[in-house]
Amino acid sequence: MVDTFYGYQGTTMLHHLIKNNDPSLLQRFFGDAQANNLYHMTFMGKSPLTYAYENKKLQHLNIILGKFNNFPESIIASDEDLLTLMDCQLSAGKQLILNLFTVPQFYKCALPFQVDSKQQIVLVPFENNMIGQPLCNQIVNMFQEKPGGEDIVLQICSSIFEFDFERGSPASLNFLQKYSKESSEEVVRSNLRFIIAYKYKECLVFLKLTGLRNYFDSIWNYTDTIAFIFLYIGIIMSLSEENNITVFCLLLRGMSHFRIFSSLRYFINMIIEIIKDMASFSIILVYWIVGFSLMFYLFSFEKEYGREDSFDIDASSLNFLDSLQFTYKLSFGDFDTEEFTVQQWILFIISTFFIPLVLFNLIIAVMGDTYDRVQTSAASVDLKEQAKLVLEVEGLLNFKNKGQQVNLKRLLICHDAELGENAPEQMMWEGKIKILTKMIQKVDEKVQGSLNMKQDLFNAVDEVKSMVKSIKMKLDLKSP
Repeated sequence: MVDTFYGYQGTTMLHHLIKNNDPSLLQRFFGDAQANNLYHMTFMGKSPLTYAYENKKLQHLNIILGKFNNFPESIIASDEDLLTLMDCQLSAGKQLILNLFTVPQFYKCALPFQVDSKQQIVLVPFENNMIGQPLCNQIVNMFQEKPGGEDIVLQICSSIFEFDFERGSPASLNFLQKYSKESSEEVVRSNLRFIIAYKYKECLVFLKLTGLRNYFDSIWNYTDTIAFIFLYIGIIMSLSEENNITVFCLLLRGMSHFRIFSSLRYFINMIIEIIKDMASFSIILVYWIVGFSLMFYLFSFEKEYGREDSFDIDASSLNFLDSLQFTYKLSFGDFDTEEFTVQQWILFIISTFFIPLVLFNLIIAVMGDTYDRVQTSAASVDLKEQAKLVLEVEGLLNFKNKGQQVNLKRLLICHDAELGENAPEQMMWEGKIKILTKMIQKVDEKVQGSLNMKQDLFNAVDEVKSMVKSIKMKLDLKSP
C-alpha cells in the first residue's frame, strides 16, 4: 500500500498540485487511470475540491468538477464539499450537486414496490455502502407508522457524501442557511428538497401545528391561550401614541409567522421581493415629490406672506410641510386647486402628468415584472421559505447539540414516486411566463423532431436512389 500522505497535516500530492499555479499538471494527474486511488482528504478533512475553492484556484477547481461530472461513478465527496459546492457559483459546481445522489445497492433484500402509508418521505442515516434486510425492515416500519393512506410507489436514492443532518446540529444549520440563499433553481429542486420537506414536517410536529385539535383537548391549553391573548390585548391598549413604532414592528413580525401556511408563504415572499425591487425606484419618486413640493412652496409662500417674511424660519417650515403634504396627496389624486395662480396651474399640470401618470405607472410595471419573476420560480421560493422556517426552529435547539460529537452518515431518501422532479412545480400555478416558456419548449421539441424526421426521410431516399443506381449498373453489366 502506497502512503499518499506527503506533507504537513496530511496534505497529499494532489493538494500540492492544486497549490501549484500550473493547472496542466493537475490535468495530467487526472489523466492517470489510478488517479482516484490518490484522491484523499487531509488529516483535517480538507478535500482537494474544497482546498482549491478556498485558495481561489478556479482553473484547478474546474478540472476537478469536470472530472467528477464526466465520471459520476468516481465522485468522492465529504460533508464540507457539499457546503463548498453550494457556495460555488460555477455551473459545473451546481451540476455536481445534482450528481451527489445515486441509487443504493441492496444485499440479498429489497424494499416493497408499494406501501400503504400516509407518510410520503422517510430519511434514514446509514453507514455501509450496502443496504441489508434490517435497514429495509426499519424503512417499512417507518412508513407503516402512519397507515390508512393510499398505496404509494417507493422511490429511493442515497447520498454519496456523509453529513450530519441531526436536528439543531451546526452542520444542519449551515446547510439550511446556504439552501435558503441558493440562487440556482436546479439545486433547490434537486434531491436536497426531500431533506427540506422532511425537516419541515418535523418542525410542524415540534410546533404542534399538525395537531391543533388535539392541542385543545386539554382545558389547561385553553387557559394558556386565553391568557396570552388578553395579555397582548392589554399591552396594545396601554400603548401611547409615541409607541406606534412598537406596534408596527409587532405587526411586521406577526406577518412573518404566516409563512407557516403554504397558501400565504408564497405571497409574503413576493411582498418582500417587490419592496426590494422598489427600493431604487423609490429614491427617484421621493426626489421628485420633494422637488415639486419645493416649487409649490416658493409660489405659495410669496403669495401668502410676501417677500418681507421670507426669512421667517417657523413660517417657512410650516409652509414647506403644507406643500409637501399637498404634493403627496396630489400623487394619489387628492388635491384642492382653489385660488391657484397661473404659475401654480402650470406647475400643477406638469406634476400631475409626471408623478401619477409616469412614475406610478412605471412602479406598477416594476411590480408586474417582479411578480412574473417570482411566479416563474414559485416552487423554489416555497422550498427556500420552508428552509428559513426550519432554520429558525432548529436555531432554538442549537444549544442542545453544542459539544456533542459530529455524527457523519450517508443518507437514504425514500419517497413517493409521485414526488418527482416536477411535482413541486405542479402543486401551484406557475404564472404566464413559465407557461409560455414551457409551451415554446414543447413547440421547439416538435419542430426539431419534424426536422430530424425530414432529414431521416431524405437520407432514406438517398439510400434507395443509390441502391437503385447500383442495381441498374449491375444489370447493365450483365446485359450483352
